Formats: sequence, C-alpha cells, structure tokens
Amino acid sequence: MIEKVYNMTNSSDRTVEMLISDENVHYLHMIFNKEEGLPEHFSNSTVL
Repeated sequence: MIEKVYNMTNSSDRTVEMLISDENVHYLHMIFNKEEGLPEHFSNSTVL
C-alpha cells in the first residue's frame, strides 16, 4: 500500500473539514473551541 499524506488545518478557529471520503471511510477533522461542539446524537453503526 502506498502512503498518502493528508494535511489537516491547525487553527484556533472553528473548523470542520472532510479529509477522506470513499465507499468505506468518511474521515472528518473538527476543531471546536471550549464549550462548543456537535449536538448529542445516536448512531446505528456497528463497530468491530
């Protein structure tokens, strides 16, 4: 397998960026300030 480098933002600003999106993986990089974030949510995914 060939290595691939993905650059992520390094910031203090609120950021949500999609780094990898394919049929098997959706990888998001998220930066939130203290007391911020996503609302609580429930998942129907299976983790092995």
